[in-house]
Amino acid sequence: MSKSGKGASSKIVVPKVETMFCLQPLKIVEIHVKFKAPLPSDSAAWPMTIFNECNGELIAYFANGDQQKLFLDGVLLRPKLKIVTDFPSKNDYAMDELDFGKVNT
Repeated sequence: MSKSGKGASSKIVVPKVETMFCLQPLKIVEIHVKFKAPLPSDSAAWPMTIFNECNGELIAYFANGDQQKLFLDGVLLRPKLKIVTDFPSKNDYAMDELDFGKVNT
């Protein structure tokens, strides 16, 4: 407690995100969009293919009733490895297989 007998305020003020503003003619507004990719281990959201695409849209509404649709395109890529070995390594199912153990990606 402080000398005045009042404790420090435990209330945290979070600034409100501005969603409405007045844009002057010939001015530009800059928008930063972040793509949140799924976990690489989530094969339902990110299949085991080399190229995956996610689409979305951002809609801007104007006071005069107009709207503008901005199309968003996210690309998820997985590396493709081609390994050349000196001799074939077949597993129990007669498929080529190499065991790398633990791999840091």
